Amino acid sequence: MGNYSATKIESRSGLSSREAEIIALIAAGHTNGLIAQRLFLAEKTVKNHVNKIYAKLGAASRSDAVARWLADAADGTAGQASS
Repeated sequence: MGNYSATKIESRSGLSSREAEIIALIAAGHTNGLIAQRLFLAEKTVKNHVNKIYAKLGAASRSDAVARWLADAADGTAGQASS
């Protein structure tokens, strides 16, 4: 994940702090089940957060969401979904 932290990127990407935490774990290769265990959440709650992340970033998949999240962090655009 490089030098990116969830808290630094949350304000740029338009994600909540929890969503930023989850996308950081997705970027690290964690499954929804592992994220749920790590954050003491139900897997369904993680799935709900993932769906909100997709919507906010305009992403269609996990890899697309991570790419858009990292691109937002790199170029400083705040939550702008590209088409």
